[in-house]
Amino acid sequence: MKLTYLKKPLLLIFGFLLVLSCSSDDSDPPQNTPDFAMTFRLNGEYYEVNNPFGDNKFSNTNIFTSYPIEDFVLLQGRNGLLGAIEIDLWLKRDQIIAGTTYQVDNDTDGAGDTTHIDLIDNSNNFFESTVSGEVNVLTVDTENKIVTGTFEFVAQDFSDPANTTINVTEGTFNYIYEE
Repeated sequence: MKLTYLKKPLLLIFGFLLVLSCSSDDSDPPQNTPDFAMTFRLNGEYYEVNNPFGDNKFSNTNIFTSYPIEDFVLLQGRNGLLGAIEIDLWLKRDQIIAGTTYQVDNDTDGAGDTTHIDLIDNSNNFFESTVSGEVNVLTVDTENKIVTGTFEFVAQDFSDPANTTINVTEGTFNYIYEE
Protein backbone atom coordinates (compact mmCIF):
# COMPACT_ATOMS: atom_id res chain seq x y z
CA MET A 1 0.00 0.00 0.00
CA LYS A 2 2.76 2.46 0.87
CA LEU A 3 4.52 1.80 -2.42
CA THR A 4 1.41 2.89 -4.35
CA TYR A 5 1.41 6.28 -2.63
CA LEU A 6 5.06 6.81 -3.53
CA LYS A 7 4.57 5.92 -7.20
CA LYS A 8 2.25 8.84 -7.96
CA PRO A 9 4.56 11.61 -6.64
CA LEU A 10 7.55 9.99 -8.34
CA LEU A 11 5.65 9.78 -11.63
CA LEU A 12 4.59 13.42 -11.32
CA ILE A 13 8.16 14.55 -10.61
CA PHE A 14 9.51 12.45 -13.48
CA GLY A 15 6.86 13.85 -15.86
CA PHE A 16 7.61 17.41 -14.80
CA LEU A 17 11.34 16.92 -15.34
CA LEU A 18 10.67 15.33 -18.73
CA VAL A 19 8.59 18.33 -19.84
CA LEU A 20 11.30 20.74 -18.68
CA SER A 21 14.03 18.87 -20.49
CA CYS A 22 12.04 18.83 -23.76
CA SER A 23 11.44 22.56 -23.92
CA SER A 24 13.59 24.53 -26.33
CA ASP A 25 14.50 28.16 -26.80
CA ASP A 26 14.47 29.24 -30.44
CA SER A 27 16.88 32.08 -29.64
CA ASP A 28 19.70 29.65 -28.85
CA PRO A 29 22.32 29.32 -31.58
CA PRO A 30 22.43 26.09 -33.57
CA GLN A 31 24.36 23.31 -31.87
CA ASN A 32 27.09 23.21 -34.53
CA THR A 33 28.49 26.64 -33.68
CA PRO A 34 31.91 26.75 -32.01
CA ASP A 35 32.80 28.47 -28.75
CA PHE A 36 34.78 31.19 -30.54
CA ALA A 37 33.78 33.40 -33.45
CA MET A 38 37.36 33.90 -34.62
CA THR A 39 40.74 32.33 -34.12
CA PHE A 40 44.02 33.68 -35.50
CA ARG A 41 47.71 34.19 -34.91
CA LEU A 42 48.98 37.73 -34.46
CA ASN A 43 52.73 37.71 -35.07
CA GLY A 44 52.69 34.07 -33.98
CA GLU A 45 50.61 34.52 -30.80
CA TYR A 46 47.35 32.52 -30.87
CA TYR A 47 44.01 34.21 -30.11
CA GLU A 48 40.47 32.89 -29.65
CA VAL A 49 37.96 35.74 -29.67
CA ASN A 50 34.24 36.48 -29.84
CA ASN A 51 32.31 39.63 -30.61
CA PRO A 52 32.38 42.44 -28.01
CA PHE A 53 29.34 40.86 -26.31
CA GLY A 54 31.12 37.54 -25.74
CA ASP A 55 29.42 35.32 -28.33
CA ASN A 56 29.62 34.53 -32.02
CA LYS A 57 26.52 36.37 -33.16
CA PHE A 58 26.42 39.25 -35.58
CA SER A 59 27.63 42.52 -34.14
CA ASN A 60 25.34 45.28 -35.37
CA THR A 61 27.36 48.17 -33.98
CA ASN A 62 28.72 49.28 -37.34
CA ILE A 63 29.49 53.00 -37.00
CA PHE A 64 31.44 53.35 -40.24
CA THR A 65 29.33 55.00 -42.92
CA SER A 66 31.57 53.50 -45.62
CA TYR A 67 30.14 50.11 -44.61
CA PRO A 68 26.39 50.70 -44.10
CA ILE A 69 24.62 47.98 -42.15
CA GLU A 70 22.07 47.42 -44.93
CA ASP A 71 24.92 46.50 -47.33
CA PHE A 72 27.50 44.86 -45.04
CA VAL A 73 27.72 42.29 -42.27
CA LEU A 74 30.28 43.24 -39.63
CA LEU A 75 32.01 40.25 -38.06
CA GLN A 76 33.87 41.64 -35.10
CA GLY A 77 36.25 39.57 -33.01
CA ARG A 78 37.58 41.06 -29.79
CA ASN A 79 39.18 39.59 -26.70
CA GLY A 80 36.61 40.96 -24.23
CA LEU A 81 34.32 43.99 -24.15
CA LEU A 82 37.25 46.39 -23.85
CA GLY A 83 39.82 44.01 -25.33
CA ALA A 84 43.13 45.20 -26.66
CA ILE A 85 43.00 43.10 -29.85
CA GLU A 86 40.15 43.39 -32.35
CA ILE A 87 39.61 42.24 -35.91
CA ASP A 88 36.81 43.82 -37.93
CA LEU A 89 35.69 41.95 -41.03
CA TRP A 90 33.11 43.56 -43.29
CA LEU A 91 31.43 41.14 -45.71
CA LYS A 92 29.32 42.70 -48.42
CA ARG A 93 25.91 41.04 -48.08
CA ASP A 94 25.51 40.27 -51.78
CA GLN A 95 29.03 38.78 -51.85
CA ILE A 96 28.58 36.21 -49.05
CA ILE A 97 29.02 33.25 -51.37
CA ALA A 98 30.63 29.94 -50.40
CA GLY A 99 33.91 29.27 -52.18
CA THR A 100 34.71 32.93 -52.81
CA THR A 101 38.08 34.55 -52.06
CA TYR A 102 38.43 38.31 -51.61
CA GLN A 103 41.72 40.17 -51.83
CA VAL A 104 42.03 42.95 -49.27
CA ASP A 105 44.50 45.81 -49.13
CA ASN A 106 44.79 49.47 -48.26
CA ASP A 107 42.61 50.35 -51.28
CA THR A 108 39.65 48.34 -49.95
CA ASP A 109 39.71 50.33 -46.69
CA GLY A 110 36.74 52.67 -46.72
CA ALA A 111 35.82 51.90 -50.32
CA GLY A 112 32.49 50.43 -49.27
CA ASP A 113 32.18 48.30 -52.38
CA THR A 114 33.90 45.10 -51.34
CA THR A 115 34.90 42.91 -48.41
CA HIS A 116 37.53 44.39 -46.07
CA ILE A 117 39.36 43.40 -42.88
CA ASP A 118 41.17 45.50 -40.24
CA LEU A 119 43.25 44.92 -37.14
CA ILE A 120 42.93 47.16 -34.11
CA ASP A 121 45.65 46.62 -31.52
CA ASN A 122 45.02 48.94 -28.57
CA SER A 123 48.10 47.62 -26.76
CA ASN A 124 50.46 49.69 -28.91
CA ASN A 125 50.64 53.26 -30.18
CA PHE A 126 50.27 52.25 -33.81
CA PHE A 127 47.45 52.94 -36.20
CA GLU A 128 47.30 49.69 -38.14
CA SER A 129 46.33 49.71 -41.79
CA THR A 130 45.74 46.62 -43.92
CA VAL A 131 48.48 46.26 -46.54
CA SER A 132 47.50 42.99 -48.20
CA GLY A 133 45.71 39.73 -47.52
CA GLU A 134 42.72 37.63 -48.33
CA VAL A 135 39.39 36.52 -46.92
CA ASN A 136 37.94 33.15 -47.97
CA VAL A 137 34.25 32.40 -47.49
CA LEU A 138 34.12 28.62 -47.06
CA THR A 139 30.50 27.84 -46.17
CA VAL A 140 27.25 29.73 -45.98
CA ASP A 141 24.27 28.21 -44.16
CA THR A 142 21.39 30.47 -45.22
CA GLU A 143 18.86 28.61 -43.05
CA ASN A 144 20.76 29.20 -39.79
CA LYS A 145 22.54 32.35 -41.09
CA ILE A 146 26.03 31.00 -40.39
CA VAL A 147 29.10 31.93 -42.42
CA THR A 148 32.52 30.31 -42.03
CA GLY A 149 35.84 31.08 -43.58
CA THR A 150 39.51 31.85 -43.25
CA PHE A 151 41.63 34.97 -43.45
CA GLU A 152 45.18 36.22 -43.35
CA PHE A 153 46.59 39.66 -43.85
CA VAL A 154 49.48 42.00 -43.21
CA ALA A 155 48.98 45.32 -41.46
CA GLN A 156 51.39 48.19 -41.03
CA ASP A 157 51.53 51.59 -39.39
CA PHE A 158 52.58 53.98 -42.13
CA SER A 159 53.25 56.76 -39.59
CA ASP A 160 55.77 54.53 -37.75
CA PRO A 161 59.33 55.41 -38.86
CA ALA A 162 60.30 51.73 -38.46
CA ASN A 163 57.39 50.63 -40.72
CA THR A 164 56.50 47.88 -38.26
CA THR A 165 54.75 44.97 -40.00
CA ILE A 166 52.07 42.96 -38.23
CA ASN A 167 51.21 39.51 -39.58
CA VAL A 168 47.80 37.97 -38.97
CA THR A 169 47.84 34.32 -40.05
CA GLU A 170 45.77 31.13 -39.67
CA GLY A 171 42.61 33.18 -39.20
CA THR A 172 39.22 31.48 -39.06
CA PHE A 173 35.72 32.79 -38.56
CA ASN A 174 32.46 31.02 -37.79
CA TYR A 175 29.65 33.49 -37.20
CA ILE A 176 25.92 33.73 -36.96
CA TYR A 177 25.52 36.72 -39.26
CA GLU A 178 21.89 37.61 -38.58
CA GLU A 179 19.76 37.48 -35.47
